[in-house]
Amino acid sequence: MIDSLIGSLDVEVDEDAEEAWREEIYRRLQQIDSGAVKPIPWDDARRRLRARLEP
Repeated sequence: MIDSLIGSLDVEVDEDAEEAWREEIYRRLQQIDSGAVKPIPWDDARRRLRARLEP
């Protein structure tokens, strides 16, 4: 069943988008490794996002 579902997905890959995501991920990892940004736990990020979205 899983193979059937996966096989039914659109498998066309946008190579430009894939490359852009690879570059973005690399850039963000560089920022973390250099100390330019500090990651936060998912629970904190989710709490901050909810606070921004609530009226």
